[in-house]
Amino acid sequence: MLLYFYVGYIKQGDDKMPRKTFSKKTTTPELIEKINPKNKKLAEKFLKEKSTRTSEKTIAVYRSNLNIFFVWNMQYNEDKFFVD
Repeated sequence: MLLYFYVGYIKQGDDKMPRKTFSKKTTTPELIEKINPKNKKLAEKFLKEKSTRTSEKTIAVYRSNLNIFFVWNMQYNEDKFFVD
């Protein structure tokens, strides 16, 4: 599951107050399971190759972004194989 959020601070007088966060869930485990298996395999190959020289936190962000893209692809682009 992915959550987008941003926390900033609003200056009010001499005090800082946190902004309210906005989150939007764009993927669910159920949707991720429905992604074209070829696209899943492609994403995992990419992440495996990147993980040799990239931090684990960066890989987690990449995985999340790929999940968002491939869920969008499934819902709005007929779940086409990315390479096609």
